[in-house]
Amino acid sequence: MHQKKISARLWFNMILFGLVGQLAWNVENMYFNTFLYNSIYSNGASQAAIDGSMPVMTAISIMVALSAATAVITTFVMGTLSDRLNRRKLFISVGYIV
Repeated sequence: MHQKKISARLWFNMILFGLVGQLAWNVENMYFNTFLYNSIYSNGASQAAIDGSMPVMTAISIMVALSAATAVITTFVMGTLSDRLNRRKLFISVGYIV
């Protein structure tokens, strides 16, 4: 049985999209961590609303874990939906653009 090889262009695109996805995820986590620290745990405007009783590292850890869990759940739901609608390429393309 002859298997079709993956072209160099496809490899390049997969690697590029994978790196862009990882970069976006890292920027997201760094931005939210900085936002959380500056707005809640420093002398910001929302200091009065939240007294900072939770240690900052605990809050950041929970936020990152919830972000990862949301990504996993969304991946499973949207992956199943894209397969059932037979529109996987469209879902992947729109997802990366968004």
